[in-house]
Amino acid sequence: HDCSLELADVKQHSGSSVNPDRQGGAHVHSFTVAPYGQHTREAYVCDLGQDKIFSYTVESDGKLLLSSTVDAAPGSGPRHLAQMPLSRKTDDGHQYVYAVTEMGETVNVYAQTDCGGAACLMERQSVSLVDEGQSGEGSKACEIVMAPDGNTLYATNRGLLNTVTVFGIERDGMLTQNQ
Repeated sequence: HDCSLELADVKQHSGSSVNPDRQGGAHVHSFTVAPYGQHTREAYVCDLGQDKIFSYTVESDGKLLLSSTVDAAPGSGPRHLAQMPLSRKTDDGHQYVYAVTEMGETVNVYAQTDCGGAACLMERQSVSLVDEGQSGEGSKACEIVMAPDGNTLYATNRGLLNTVTVFGIERDGMLTQNQ
């Protein structure tokens, strides 16, 4: 029984953003495969160095076809994301994707919309991981995890704040911070 992997595709990113110390070039931080529709798999790539999230359709042979990009706030640095499970239904019928930005210390909420059979992301909300009146200096957001039922989201800040923020996911896909 031979267990081997074969390289199917490579996509090179290039570009930069507003923070030359951290964003002098492309810096792909995560690659997350997520279902979209009945038969399509989408891959979301968070590029901290370009302040972009790329959407790729994953073809049956493993090839990646760029379907769209979405810009995050300049200097925010998208890092990781989590997708709402397909079993979770929202009032508007969209699936939602939640991205944590390392340098912006936010969670951005994106609705998946259709782009000719592939997924496009439309930003609907951005929520800070730093409490009002508190400084985020010396901290960076790092991880985001969705509960299996799609009702709760967890996002972390490491460094001086060293926090885990818990969000409830409302019927419309938006976030409310749990106390």
